[in-house]
Amino acid sequence: MEPKSHTPGPWNIDLQSPHCPIVIKPHPGNIICDICGIDSEAHANARPIAAAPEMLQTCKLALQTMMSEHPDWADAHDRLHAVIAKAEGEPGIGDLCPCCGNIIEAVHACN
Repeated sequence: MEPKSHTPGPWNIDLQSPHCPIVIKPHPGNIICDICGIDSEAHANARPIAAAPEMLQTCKLALQTMMSEHPDWADAHDRLHAVIAKAEGEPGIGDLCPCCGNIIEAVHACN
């Protein structure tokens, strides 16, 4: 099985697509996400989706830095690790654990 990977960033908000009022896509590249609303909430939802690749890279860098410089910040480490895992397709914060059925609140290991 090939490693999980997303379309490389940066992703952009395209308001000129004939497919939908708002689309997220790399330039050049195929559509990542259609957002079919045109209100302010739809535009607000588009921004974090478009920023996702950069946010993931920033979280990974922050986690590496925190682990080496601030090993006592365990809660922050756990939360960053969990959100990175979720972004990479593993169960993450707020998901149900496939093993035990509990809601994942941080780094989670079943017995």
